[in-house]
Amino acid sequence: MKTTFGTMGPASTPNLIRQLITAICGVTLVAAFLDPLLLKYAGFGLQSLLSLSAQSIYSLFLWQPFSYLFVLQSMGTLSFGLIISLFFQMFILWMMGSHIVDRFGSWSFIKLYFGAGICAALLTLPIYASSPFMSPYAGPTASLYAIFVVWALMHQDSQILLFFIIPVKTKWLLVGGLGASLLVFISNESVLSLIMLITGTLFGYLFATFFKGFSSPYPFMSKIDQFFIDLGDRVRSPDRWRRKGPKIFDFKTGEPVESDEEFLDRILSKISKSGKESLTKKEKTRLDEISLKKKK
Repeated sequence: MKTTFGTMGPASTPNLIRQLITAICGVTLVAAFLDPLLLKYAGFGLQSLLSLSAQSIYSLFLWQPFSYLFVLQSMGTLSFGLIISLFFQMFILWMMGSHIVDRFGSWSFIKLYFGAGICAALLTLPIYASSPFMSPYAGPTASLYAIFVVWALMHQDSQILLFFIIPVKTKWLLVGGLGASLLVFISNESVLSLIMLITGTLFGYLFATFFKGFSSPYPFMSKIDQFFIDLGDRVRSPDRWRRKGPKIFDFKTGEPVESDEEFLDRILSKISKSGKESLTKKEKTRLDEISLKKKK
């Protein structure tokens, strides 16, 4: 089903998204407002305590791979640029995150948000270990990229009004957004931002395919999509690993041929978990062919 997102956002905001936005805005603004005073009279600031830095390793600030997701970099002061950055990031979290929570539930969103952010943080720690004087990093960048990928795969055939004027298909918005970010980070030689981009994108892709059974809208990715979808099905259904008698293999591909009954069991399970739009074109075609057989 094709839809067009012409409104400002979702019809309702889940409590989890509301609480997360409130926490990020509150911590960011308080840190930006108090840091000049804290640095002057106490010798430390909230930014340095909460942001991801070499202190995570050398001073055992073990909370930083988690806390950096709740504060945006303020450069030690409250500024107009910080407000603009905070607004756009929270808009993405609200607009896209609300759809994910409504579709998969709060617990799945928590795993997506913090899983992507913490994985990206752990991958940056070796860089801080080799360059301890690098500037701290703050902000839920990796988590937002993961949310963007999952949201786009959920609505891949829908259209969004870019700048509220230009209709763009979500699948091309995803390519354009990730591609533009990649070029900017490469031109700026921002290694940490590149890690956040790559980690968030891969985590979101694996969440959508492996855990939720979605496929991407790009034909060249179909085999990779199907590999992770099948792998996820097998991990969640251990019985699929057991041999149930001799298998018939396709002579051309060398892959086992799935019977109609096995195919229908898998597809019905997939639809119940992720909706009919998660089916690939190949799966939809075979489902139609089976339906025609039963009508005859």
